[in-house]
Amino acid sequence: QRYSRPAQNGDRIVFCQRTPRSIPKFMRDCSICTDSKPLPEFPICSVSKLCTHPPEACLECITTSIKTDFTNKRWDQIHCPECHAPMEYQEVELYADKDTFAKYSTIAFRSAVGKSPDFIWCPANCGSGQVHETGDDRPIVCCVQCKHKFCFRHQVAWQKSLSCEEYDRFLEDPETFRSCVDLDNEAAENMAQAELSVRQEQEERDRIFALSLLEAEQAEEARRQAERSRFERERREAAERARTEAARETERKRLNQTKADAARKKMEEDASQATVQKTTKPCPGCGWAIEKNEGCAHMTCAKCEFEFCYDCGASHRDILRHGNALHKITCPWHMDNLPVALAS
Repeated sequence: QRYSRPAQNGDRIVFCQRTPRSIPKFMRDCSICTDSKPLPEFPICSVSKLCTHPPEACLECITTSIKTDFTNKRWDQIHCPECHAPMEYQEVELYADKDTFAKYSTIAFRSAVGKSPDFIWCPANCGSGQVHETGDDRPIVCCVQCKHKFCFRHQVAWQKSLSCEEYDRFLEDPETFRSCVDLDNEAAENMAQAELSVRQEQEERDRIFALSLLEAEQAEEARRQAERSRFERERREAAERARTEAARETERKRLNQTKADAARKKMEEDASQATVQKTTKPCPGCGWAIEKNEGCAHMTCAKCEFEFCYDCGASHRDILRHGNALHKITCPWHMDNLPVALAS
């Protein structure tokens, strides 16, 4: 509290920042559980800085109220149990139990960092997240926790052989997609085949030319030398082809696995989207998918708090102002579809 000294013979003025308890007693009754408890089991100041009343609830009831609000409401909708004034982070930390506050602080932290457009969680589920300042311009992200490399735009393991644009085309048509690596490998195979044909033709010309110049013995020696050279060259080429084919086979298997993973992910996303469309309706205020399990048609969006009729999407506030005529004509709650007693 802050006090200012009044004029002589004037009244003392108190500017209330936190409302104190009333006249202290040795025991007090809790306004919630009604139990008589010692004064140290009550807060000294108001539960929330927005409270305008002296604290009448005991510390145990305040702690229980915080846990109940956190369990049944959104994490940022924790209120004073007496006047329902919202409580800030430091106030929740002061009165909540350790387990509840640990969960509360984790969600509060994730909510805060999640608002940054450049913040991303590691898709390897190591629990780490980080800010990637270059965003889509340089999409390669290396997790500071587990060193997993992944794509900032698609949030999947980084594919060395695929650019982001190629991955987008691959997701659109996984069956017929061919990457630049596939095309380069095909071109390399065609070029190698052409070079082999040229070498074979040249060798044949060289052999004929040598036989025409040398006598029988010289020609035989030249033939043996050419045969040895050809054998050694074919051995080297076979080894090189085997290494190249092994590398290509490894790359093909990896790409096929990537295609299978992407196709499965796309199928799962399509199935999930279809389920959402069947079981939910979009909020007219923000488009958030909302599912109605039971109760009346009056719904409140948990994201933007827009109130509306679940059957037709009409604004609940407009209905309160102007009556059931604001429902769509096809809605069972439209005045023309209600009994006369209810419509009036």
